[in-house]
Amino acid sequence: MKRLRSVLALYVEPIHLGDAERAPLDVERLREQLRQVGRTSEAYFAVCVVMLMVLFVAALWAALRATEGTGFVKEAFAGLGVSMFGLIRAMLGLWREKVATDVLLTLAASLDSDTLRSVIAVLLKRLG
Repeated sequence: MKRLRSVLALYVEPIHLGDAERAPLDVERLREQLRQVGRTSEAYFAVCVVMLMVLFVAALWAALRATEGTGFVKEAFAGLGVSMFGLIRAMLGLWREKVATDVLLTLAASLDSDTLRSVIAVLLKRLG
């Protein structure tokens, strides 16, 4: 979620005491950047799905072609399990980023600047 975090960090201002004027929030620029983050997340998610399918087909092929014993099959499925775990973890992170991006994109259309800044600050804090 580094990409979403970096976009949100541009729109959070440090807290100032007193009656300082806040700069206006460029909502259209924010929405365009969020759309780009969403498209990037979708593309990476699709790559992960394709890699997952390729790994699964490769493991099946290894299981069907192994004639000399079960040692090769065990190694192939061990590699598949470790790789699938890593890919699924990456996919979950990408999905979380996409959902957060879509929610913020929807909220950006209907909230005023001050409320949107507070939502961005809370979301940025929750993202870590």
